[in-house]
Amino acid sequence: MRHLKKLIFIATFFLSTGSYAQIELKNDTRKFLTPQVDSIEQFIKLNKIDYALITYSTSNWISLDDIFYGIIRKKRDYYLMRLANLDVYAKKPEFKINQKKLTALEAQIYLKEIASSEAFKFSNEDYLKVSQSCTVIQGTDTVEEQIYDDSTLYIFEYTKNSKKGINTYAPSFFLKNCYPSNPEYGILKGFVNTYTKLTELVKQAFKDDVILPIQNRPRLK
Repeated sequence: MRHLKKLIFIATFFLSTGSYAQIELKNDTRKFLTPQVDSIEQFIKLNKIDYALITYSTSNWISLDDIFYGIIRKKRDYYLMRLANLDVYAKKPEFKINQKKLTALEAQIYLKEIASSEAFKFSNEDYLKVSQSCTVIQGTDTVEEQIYDDSTLYIFEYTKNSKKGINTYAPSFFLKNCYPSNPEYGILKGFVNTYTKLTELVKQAFKDDVILPIQNRPRLK
């Protein structure tokens, strides 16, 4: 009986350890978490990550935080991960990491929903050719749809054998307001799906750990 209890304890320990296993990230690699593909690639390589699909955004205004959302694999294990490089111009910027280990089934389902291959069916050059204004006929009126204060969205995919990056400005706005009247905006559907699904999956996973707007945070000394 004592031997059986010992075996049960050991099995429970390893199961619980696996459930809460985390990827160790080197704190000094925070400096590579900037909105440049080469820097993100450096971060991934230095932390020995085997696969990463990451979304992030930049705006027309000065950004004080760089926040990245990803599904990441190291060895055989997949994780949802939020990497936040906060208050980047401060003397003591904060490196905030959230990660959730996924079961093999969860990872399979999420990757199918995210459908990154649909986003990467088109090249970055194709996305950059999409006009940032369109005209739509509404009844007897011709309306010009354009926007100046939205964000550029990025999707970056890394494997040990390749890296791919795509970006486009305000794709959700143009898909909603220009398509299907202007069929050329249909190429944005895969991009918007991949970006939105991955970003929302990560946000939902860490919804109880809110990142406050910078003006509402206690100042670090």
